[in-house]
Amino acid sequence: MNADYMAAFRSLPVGNRSKLEAALLEVLSSLSNSAPQPVKTVRDKFSAYNNAAKQGHAQLVRSDPGEETVLLSIKDLATMLQSAASAVSLDDALQASGFRAVPGRLEVSESHPRDTLVEIR
Repeated sequence: MNADYMAAFRSLPVGNRSKLEAALLEVLSSLSNSAPQPVKTVRDKFSAYNNAAKQGHAQLVRSDPGEETVLLSIKDLATMLQSAASAVSLDDALQASGFRAVPGRLEVSESHPRDTLVEIR
């Protein structure tokens, strides 16, 4: 399971079940680089789909709209559960928000009020 999955899972709308299901389908489809495949296609080539799932590539199976199935290895499921259960670190939150550190050092200038920061280069 790659880091893109973990980052995407942390930003899912878990408060709304229908939005969560739609977002999961979208995330898994985009990160697996394939659309959900029909049951017959997966059944006919199950070994290939199973091997891909074991190698960390979630496989989506389509039956009826809203009734998709995911083939996923136990290792990847464990990784997902650990990721969901762990607290998000400050570093992870800053990276997810797109935060960029200011280059250089910041100091409070004596000629300005104490709450004003001045960049020193």
